[in-house]
Amino acid sequence: MARIAVVSQWLLGHIVPALGIGAELARRGHEVSMLAAAPFRALIEQAGLKHVEIVCGKYPHKFMEAALNEIDALFASMQPDLVLCDSALSAPAYAAEKRGLPWVSYQTAVYIPDEQVPGVQRVNERLRAMYRDELNALRQQHGLPPLADEVRTRGDFAGLSADLHLMLFLEELLPGPVELPRGSRIVGPCTFEPESAIPLARPARSTELPNIIVCTSSADKPGYTEKTRCYLEHALAAFPEGSAQLYMAADAGIVDLAGGFGAHVRWVGSHPNHHLLFPYADVIVTHGGCGTLQKAIRHGVPTIIIPLGSDHIRLAERCAELGIAKVMSLEAINAESLRRAVQQALADQQMKQSIARLSGKVDEQNSNRRAADEIEKRLLR
Repeated sequence: MARIAVVSQWLLGHIVPALGIGAELARRGHEVSMLAAAPFRALIEQAGLKHVEIVCGKYPHKFMEAALNEIDALFASMQPDLVLCDSALSAPAYAAEKRGLPWVSYQTAVYIPDEQVPGVQRVNERLRAMYRDELNALRQQHGLPPLADEVRTRGDFAGLSADLHLMLFLEELLPGPVELPRGSRIVGPCTFEPESAIPLARPARSTELPNIIVCTSSADKPGYTEKTRCYLEHALAAFPEGSAQLYMAADAGIVDLAGGFGAHVRWVGSHPNHHLLFPYADVIVTHGGCGTLQKAIRHGVPTIIIPLGSDHIRLAERCAELGIAKVMSLEAINAESLRRAVQQALADQQMKQSIARLSGKVDEQNSNRRAADEIEKRLLR
């Protein structure tokens, strides 16, 4: 059996899918280790993987030299047969390349072709050229040739593998017919679903009041906390006691309301929690992360998407095209408009039918197996 090293961005939306693949590979007898920060140790070990602590790598585009030095030294001692890495990470891919190790990349967000990347094209091109120069300087320091594949100068593809790149999303979420990067395989959403002893993690479905789940992002990008606080507070104001059961998948400390919270509000801070909450949801309010939306599709739950970043906007637009979500801009949200949107989603039978048509296509366990199958084929080359 093979020794496999897994390296992910330090975000639950990236780590949890990788754990699903890693757990399947471990079940097949492979020795799987995940390189991650100390706070993720319990979750990694719960998935049956060995945790290897790293201190660098929280930000994909920052401190790349330190991350590469640390991971390269670990690979020297671990001697993995294959590396599975997040496609946005240059360090593990370059360390594998330097040591002649095969690596497989994966992405959790839906692929967007260059011409549809948000932003001003000439600005994007200038930033990409600067990033390419930085990456090539790093490669030169470690005896690697300059990048020959222009795709790998894009921020989310610095660690792209030309041999095998796993895309962990439903094909229907793609923005129309597109040409995928070389080596790509769409395997669907992968995940790891641990049991939880948190008593509030399993809500009871009320026959009278809807269960509304309000989700937050695990990313700590600039401005996300303020934007998240905004829609959390609007949700609390929109649904007073007696109108709904609210499950806030967030840290209660993110909001500050002097009046406190009614008994109908439950805060769920344990992660991951979507697999515990969504089976009981009637509507989900979310920023529109790919993992969250695919979990909602799996459980046939309508969503209200409030995009936080430009990457969320593209996916939100696609979900609206598919008829499975309502999209609201943060600027247009207040308690009344959010309450109205939720009520419309609850009553929209066509939306529920559209979600039901996609729901059967989301099978994370089969996706885990498909990804593991592809990795094992790569190991046999």
